[in-house]
Amino acid sequence: IFPQSWTVTTITGNLIFLNWIEQINFVIDQDVAVLSNSGSSSYIEMGGNLSLNGLSLLGLGQYYDLILVGGQFYSANVILQKNILLDDDDLSFEAGASMGGSGSASTNGNLLWNQASITTTGAIDLEALPQDYATALQMLALGDESGIDALLGNAEFAGLSQLRVLYVEGNIFNLQYIEQTNVLG
Repeated sequence: IFPQSWTVTTITGNLIFLNWIEQINFVIDQDVAVLSNSGSSSYIEMGGNLSLNGLSLLGLGQYYDLILVGGQFYSANVILQKNILLDDDDLSFEAGASMGGSGSASTNGNLLWNQASITTTGAIDLEALPQDYATALQMLALGDESGIDALLGNAEFAGLSQLRVLYVEGNIFNLQYIEQTNVLG
């Protein structure tokens, strides 16, 4: 069984996905306070105007069987870590005090260490775009949705009664952002 019909939803601007975690740790005088903020959102940047429309598109793959992008796909994983050490070591000698023998003082021994890594799980296979997909994409760029008709018999869509297509005329930006600030004293 293959799809007998199709629907196309078009975004005329860019599609931006943003997931972030921001954490601030305060460790001062054996007291610890942790402030955290995280979120996930998607934005559609509309072409030809200055407004920004925001919405949440959770599970985009659950709503569309095929996503075609007229522009580019950009993906970035960013980790930003900052350490701030408030080290107020104080050495003082009284005026006129006699310093018999030898002595030493050390005010080092402070170590702040942040470690982070980005790990990709699973394989990423890149292949050339098959000709029927390329033709459908070119026709969509010209405003003609009939190129989707050639895709209805593809094995990838077997078992679907209707093919649901999302066409993004602009670019897709996928950003994963982690920020951590440690303030230690």
